Order: sequence, then structure tokens, then C-alpha cells
Amino acid sequence: MTAATGGPNASAQPAPRHLQPRYYALDRAVAAGLEDTRHTWGFGQAVIPLAGLVLALPVAAVLVYFTHLPDVTASYLAYAALAWLVVRAARPVVEQAGSLQGALGWGAPRVHDAPMVLLWLLIAFGARYLAGAVVLALAPSLRHQQLSNVHLGRAITPSLIAAIVLVVVVAPPIEELVFRGLLLRASMRRFSFGVSSIATSVVFGVLHAWQEPTLLGGVFLAAATGSLGYVLCWLARRTNRLGPGIAVHALSNLLAAIVSLAT
Repeated sequence: MTAATGGPNASAQPAPRHLQPRYYALDRAVAAGLEDTRHTWGFGQAVIPLAGLVLALPVAAVLVYFTHLPDVTASYLAYAALAWLVVRAARPVVEQAGSLQGALGWGAPRVHDAPMVLLWLLIAFGARYLAGAVVLALAPSLRHQQLSNVHLGRAITPSLIAAIVLVVVVAPPIEELVFRGLLLRASMRRFSFGVSSIATSVVFGVLHAWQEPTLLGGVFLAAATGSLGYVLCWLARRTNRLGPGIAVHALSNLLAAIVSLAT
């Protein structure tokens, strides 16, 4: 009996049946990672930032209550802590792939991504509209309410500018790194893309639901945000990059901010 020696080319095993590396860039990357037995990673690394995100919500609320910090300041601190947790949790993945880009698809949007970003922004808008329409059909009482996870005042103040920067510049890359970078890839090491994308999108939606004060409003927001997450999962699957998804996410938030300012 001989022991297997780990390495990226230690054996030419076929890709797991739940992956489709022939058709999708992300599936190829996940399959290549599974072949490299020098390091193993999975849900352990993914759960750490997810738990941090869940804990950040009540911690931020308590911080605001006792220190009287502005909400936007607490949000910046929460996102900074989340980014730190992701980088720490992803260390084994980065060591295996050699870089954060190779491990999780991290990278800024590129100029030539513009046509693709606009196309997928339209797809995301359509998905959010359909999800919202289904919820409104089931709960007609929501039709006359302004439902959004972006709530901004009209007066131009430093806090307003900081809030816009938060939702358009800060939140999208960090959330994409967590959900379409770490969580989606960790899940796809065991499960199909269908299961992984739906599960991570549901979590993505539910973790945004608290931004609406009513239960039905939270359901609407979870459905709309979750549908955006599902579209971004598909974009990540096709490109194995987070840059295009970050751009779509940022533009989606920017449109929501404009609507909030205009109404």
C-alpha cells in the first residue's frame, strides 16, 4: 500500500459529479482546489465570517445605544471587523491558491467588464422585480410602502455622504467576498451549484431583512435581496471573479440610494 502524496497534480482524478468544470469557470476552480490535498478547507472557514456578521448586528446596535455613535459609524466598524474576519478565515485557502484572487476570485472590476456588468445589472433588476412582485401578490398591504434596505435623508450632510459611500463603495466588495467568494466556494466543495447558490442567497437575503421594521417588510426585503444574491452567484460561476459582481452590487445599491433620496 502506498500513501498518496498531496499536490496540485498528484493525481488526475475526474472532477466530482456535482461540478461542471467543462462549462463554468468557478466549477473548474473548485475542482482544481479539491485535487490539491496539501490543504483542506470548507465550512469551518466559511462559518467564522458568517458568525461574525450575525454577531455584528446586535453588537453594533448595543454600541450605538451605549456610546451614542452615529449608525453609519457603527456600520463602518462592523464592516471593518467583517473584512478582517474574512481575511483571517480564508488564510488556508489563500495559502493553497497562492493569492486571494486565486482563492476566492478577489479583484476590482475592469473597464472591459462594463457591457457584462450592465447586462447582469438588468438581469438582477428583473430578478428583484419578479421576487418583489411575488411577495406583493401574497401580501397586497405592502404595495403602498417604501421598502428598501437603503434609507437616506434628503439633507446633504457629512453623515449622508458617509452612508452613500458605505452602501456603494464599502459594503459591496466585502459582502461579495463573504457570500460569493468564501461561502459559495466552500459550499460547492461538497454540494452542487444549485444547492450552494440557493443556500447562500437565502442567507444573504435573511441577513438583510432586519433593515425593515415589519415582518412582511422583512420578507419582501429578504426575497428581493436574495434574488440579487442568486444572480450574483451565477455571475461568479461564469467568470470565477468577484469584480463584475462587485460592480453590479454597487450599481444596484447606488440606484437604491438615488430612489431613497428622490422619494
